[in-house]
Formats: sequence, C-alpha cells, structure tokens
Amino acid sequence: IYPLSSVVPCADLTTSGPSGQVSLRNNCNLIQHSIPAARPPFHILQHDSLGCLADRLVQNTVGRYLAGDRVQQEDKSLSVAEPTNQLIRMPEAAEGHQFVADELANSSILTTDGEPIIVSSLWSNRTLVLAFIRQYGCLFCRQQVAELMEKREAIEEAGGTIVLIGCGEPEEAKDFQSRLNLTFELYTDPGLGTFDAAGLKRGVLTALKRGSWKAGRAAWRSGFRQTKTAGNIWQQGGMFVLDSRGRKFFEHVSEWAGDHPDLDNVIEALAQI
Repeated sequence: IYPLSSVVPCADLTTSGPSGQVSLRNNCNLIQHSIPAARPPFHILQHDSLGCLADRLVQNTVGRYLAGDRVQQEDKSLSVAEPTNQLIRMPEAAEGHQFVADELANSSILTTDGEPIIVSSLWSNRTLVLAFIRQYGCLFCRQQVAELMEKREAIEEAGGTIVLIGCGEPEEAKDFQSRLNLTFELYTDPGLGTFDAAGLKRGVLTALKRGSWKAGRAAWRSGFRQTKTAGNIWQQGGMFVLDSRGRKFFEHVSEWAGDHPDLDNVIEALAQI
C-alpha cells in the first residue's frame, strides 16, 4: 500500500455560485517513490504515465464527493444503444451449464464507430472469452490487455475468441484501441446496462478495497500507468467463457479494481466445450 507521506495534495477546491457549488482544479504532484523502474511487458502499454492509482483515486473520490457529482451512468449525455424489438429467451440450463441471463443476451452495446449491436450476436457460431474491462484510462485495463495478449495463442488454440467490452464513449474506446494497437474486438457500453445484466459490481467500496491497493502497487511496479478517466471509475469488470449457445463454462466477477481471473482456468474451461 502506498504510504500516505508519498502523496501530496492533488487538488485545489474552490466554491462558486449561490449554491456554493464546489469545483475541483487538478494540481496533482507525486513525490518520487523508491520503487525500482520497470519496463512493462508489452510496448503498447508505455504511452502514458500521468500518475499512480493512489493519486487518481484520491482525485476522483474528493472531486466527486465534494462536488456532489452524479454517477456517470445517470448522465443523460451518455451514448445509449437502441434496444432490440426481437427479445431472446435463454433456457435456464443445459448439460450442467447455466445460460447467460435474458437481460444480457438482449442488451445492446456500441462499436467503436457508435453502431449498436445485440450482445447475443457476439457468441453466435463461436466460443467466446468475453472480458468486461473497467474505464479506458485505468491502469488495470492495460494490465489485463497485456495478460490476454500473453495468453492469446493458447486461448485461440483452445477454440476461444477474445472480445472486450468497456464502459466509455465510442470515441474513447477507439482511442484506447489505437493507443494499444489492439487487434481484439472491442465494444463499449457507456450506459452500463450490459455490466448490470452480467451481474458485475460497481461502487466506491469496490474500487477502494484493500485488494485494489495491493493490485495497484503490483501493476505500477510492472510499468502500467493510469491515464485520463474515460468511463465510470467505480465500475468493475469480469470475464466469461461462453459457447455458441450462450452457456457459461467459466465466470469471474471482479470483487475490486485489479481483480483479474487466472487465464489458465479460462483455457481449462475452453477445453470442456
């Protein structure tokens, strides 16, 4: 866990207007840590270095609470995919495996160009490793992409196709894809309906659990860096292995930021299909 003495004040707070509205002016500085420099395992993750997890969480927590900011999914300016009129009804189980919920199968997501598609179309005629990632500025997203790239060959040899769903705007997803030279399929859901339908966790405590700090320190030492927030900072991710019928052979719901599944377990699950 980062020592408190290593973080200096990250913002100046001012009030304005008759309601005393609080605004946050970023003035973040970080005292040099005595952590040895390390190169990230993939060159695609070396582009940005705007501060560590502790700094970013302090900024966002203080700013959002003192400003009385709304949770991002309540912002009506967010892009929302149009719902489908042809509802899919998923069976409860088959051959010992649960199907995904109807709500997830019928959820809409957006391509990086802003075109809506139905989630159930993702696993049609193929076996899917469906990874829900956090907001696109998160160092854990970069770390998870690196982990998936490292295991990509083994996953594909086992018959799986990796697909990512994030929670920022389409242009933010496209920027994330470009910066990391991503060749995985990437979709986004700014309204978070798909994350909710998948049963994924969201909230302040999930982002600030002790496990998050430990994971953040490990990610930082590996060379991953936090960048500008691009999505909901309180949303956690997860991962599923689905066959072409939508049956779940593996499920991981992240309990905190940086809680990633063991991909060897994902590969084992693929072998069952």
